[in-house]
Amino acid sequence: MKKKAIILGALVLVLGACQNKAKNQENAEANDSTVVAIEETSVPSIANEMFYGSWVTVAENNQEAQGFILKADSLTESINNTTLLTKKWWADDSNLYLVQESLANGSSVIDTVAFEVEAISADSLTLRDAETIVNFIKQ
Repeated sequence: MKKKAIILGALVLVLGACQNKAKNQENAEANDSTVVAIEETSVPSIANEMFYGSWVTVAENNQEAQGFILKADSLTESINNTTLLTKKWWADDSNLYLVQESLANGSSVIDTVAFEVEAISADSLTLRDAETIVNFIKQ
């Protein structure tokens, strides 16, 4: 169990170190004095209410599931993880932001991690950070 907590904590630290790249860029090309612009499309807003509740990763080998509780007042709590404390959250059109404190080797590091919301429903949440995808279920 402790090994899984360390691995999950390390994963979140790695995810936090990676910065999300710009998703949409405007492209313009000149072609015989004509400029063609690619129109940027926006992602529909995700209602914050969809995020409220307890979200955990699927537990493997009968270990305790880990995750976080997202509260309506933007505060959070970690679930079954004493080395990675989730403190605050907010969301925008396509991202979920978590303020997390990592407690490892006697030191404390606070970071804000931006996850791209791949999918959210009443009972599941899929987050992406660069190439890493994490699936959560609602408790």
